[in-house]
Amino acid sequence: MTLATIDVMLTAMRIRVTINGREKLPSKPFVYISNHLSVFDPMIAMFHLRKHKLAFVSKKENIQIIGAGKFMLASGCTSLDRNNNREAAKAITTAIQNITSGRNSMGIYPEGKSNLHPENVKLLPFHHGSFRIATKAKAPLVIAVIGNTRRVFRQLFTHIELDIVRVLEYEEYKDLSTGELSDMVYGIMLENIKF
Repeated sequence: MTLATIDVMLTAMRIRVTINGREKLPSKPFVYISNHLSVFDPMIAMFHLRKHKLAFVSKKENIQIIGAGKFMLASGCTSLDRNNNREAAKAITTAIQNITSGRNSMGIYPEGKSNLHPENVKLLPFHHGSFRIATKAKAPLVIAVIGNTRRVFRQLFTHIELDIVRVLEYEEYKDLSTGELSDMVYGIMLENIKF
């Protein structure tokens, strides 16, 4: 139902999406990390990477949206309360369990919020804790960049590109702290944002 709703919305808004690097995606559940420009980012990723059952760690306000919130939870999304450390820890634990059980892949935006001025600042600072999901789940880390989703609000027929830039296997980052891993991924993404 979630995917069907997203499909109708993207079609109605005449959004065309190109995915580059899809062949890099692992066959097992992974952690998806991307830049964040608008509310369309997770919808596009969930729909176009549906084969991988991608769900997101989402702020609790999104989960509280009438109707949509229930679908999000049913599809594997977890609710993150950024003002309650105990509840935030539960959300991280649930995301880890979703991956390790094989239920679904999990996505998170380490910027913590949408970048409202990507033309001035390509990438906001990362929250290092975002990477705990990958390190605890010992999962592949899919690094992606997305562009043009802020234009959806201003024009029809928007062309959006989603680039799968790199996939880091657990063995490649297991000896890094979350801060070191965060800084490494930040650098990779910054080099690849072209929008």
